[in-house]
Amino acid sequence: MVDVTGRVTSLNISYDAGGDGGCSMSDTRPWDGTKTLGRGGAAAGTVTYSTPLAAGGLANVTSKHHMYVVASGAIPTQPNVNWDNPWRIRCDSQVGANPGCVVPDIRANFEFSLAEFGGAAATYGWAQNALRGGAPLSRDSSETTASTRREYTCGSKSSDPFVYMDDVVPNDSCDEFPFATSYEGGTNGASCADIVPLLENGQWMIYEARTDKPVTGTEPRVRGHVSNGNAGLALGRYVQRDGFSTPRSTTFT
Repeated sequence: MVDVTGRVTSLNISYDAGGDGGCSMSDTRPWDGTKTLGRGGAAAGTVTYSTPLAAGGLANVTSKHHMYVVASGAIPTQPNVNWDNPWRIRCDSQVGANPGCVVPDIRANFEFSLAEFGGAAATYGWAQNALRGGAPLSRDSSETTASTRREYTCGSKSSDPFVYMDDVVPNDSCDEFPFATSYEGGTNGASCADIVPLLENGQWMIYEARTDKPVTGTEPRVRGHVSNGNAGLALGRYVQRDGFSTPRSTTFT
């Protein structure tokens, strides 16, 4: 209760919750009965929502709220206040073994540490900033299409084969960005910028990989020469752990 005026020195408030999209609550009330609040008073409680989902299932949920407010001894003219959560909630069981829920309009950020992921993180960061202007990515949950995208960028479907440089990058591998697991991935390797990230004097430097294919800065994608690492596995675990759906963005540290 922020303030009171005149003869209204307190209000009696009750609250209950609801929702659509198949969600349910074991108890719709964060507190039983009414709470009487004067100036500076507060009432708080918890309502737990659940949305059962079969494997591969999807539900879009809106939480709903109702509050009943009256002053003692008064005749209420409009005591009911109803509103919906402005953020739509998406729950799905389409990633990993456990279902999860997200607010799709709020983009999540996965940070690739240079200290942990080295050349892979340097490749992603350079491409995200130099080629894409920080634009977010939208994740595709289909491993089938992701495999096809990898083939077009780094594999046999590319019209310009990836040239390994094990003499410069030990255990060299082709790492693409945007990821093959994003809708933005999968560009033919011929249109990619080919770069070599190298750690020199504690700083990651980005070099052109081929003199016959200069980097222009206008390429839509990048192929980085990086040592075999676990950046892709970390991204996969992140998606499964947090139950993410599209769209998603990526940031870098």
